[in-house]
Amino acid sequence: MSTRGKKVGVAKKKTISKKSAKGKKEKDPNAPKRPKTGYIFFSAEERVKVKEDNPDLGFGDITKQVSAKWKDMSEEEKEPYLTLAKKDKERYEKEMSKYKTASASKKKKKADSDEDDDEDDDDDDSDE
Repeated sequence: MSTRGKKVGVAKKKTISKKSAKGKKEKDPNAPKRPKTGYIFFSAEERVKVKEDNPDLGFGDITKQVSAKWKDMSEEEKEPYLTLAKKDKERYEKEMSKYKTASASKKKKKADSDEDDDEDDDDDDSDE
């Protein structure tokens, strides 16, 4: 039996969410996704082409080629991707405003219901 590539005798650690461990606010799964940049749109398109031309390249090597192409492109060549990024940013801003409005109304409803609960507690004290 080969143990190559396997850790033998190492106990698994319990994973703690890094976000909560560092004290960061946990991300709301209902929040809109952040907008993509022009480079992200370009790399998604270009990665497929590079992979077809060089199927033996690994992920890191493909990324190096894609980023080198992006760096060598002129502003005019980048323009279609930057336009897509601008549209995606507008989409994000619209979704985010709707999300903030909805979450604000949920918080207000929760605060109102908490106040109602507190008022009920006061009534219980007077009965004694």
